[in-house]
Amino acid sequence: MTNRSFTNNWSGRSLLLFSSALCISPLFGQVNMDALRAKYGPPIEEVFAVRPGITLTATYGDNHQVCKLDIRPTRNATSVIPASMIEAILNEIVPPLTRGTPKQQSQMGACCSSTEYEKVSITVASSDVTPNPDLQTQSSLAVVQFKSCQAAK
Repeated sequence: MTNRSFTNNWSGRSLLLFSSALCISPLFGQVNMDALRAKYGPPIEEVFAVRPGITLTATYGDNHQVCKLDIRPTRNATSVIPASMIEAILNEIVPPLTRGTPKQQSQMGACCSSTEYEKVSITVASSDVTPNPDLQTQSSLAVVQFKSCQAAK
């Protein structure tokens, strides 16, 4: 066997091995975003890291329109999250001019306040928040609900 035929034969085996691995990889628990989208369609919810220790979960309705935004500490967050940072994040993702005219504001105990605007309703922590690392799911720092949202069918 010549060196050239060995190289060609090895290339063919490598290609066969690689393509076989791609076909059977789902059997071994490897799932990626493309595989999930192909099987189940586009996500109805996504999570983004907006600051170290803080996530933003976007829940979608029809046509991938944002219905709800939920800002939370990550599970392992331990440092105090200042109310000013929560307000800054809200202003980034839903600038005051896009909210519409404020309609009604209410205090919900000592923990949070809720404001109804023309286009959205926003519930936000009233003061600095100290995450509880013992909880599996942290409480929301702020929740934005879009009034024009059409729920996914």
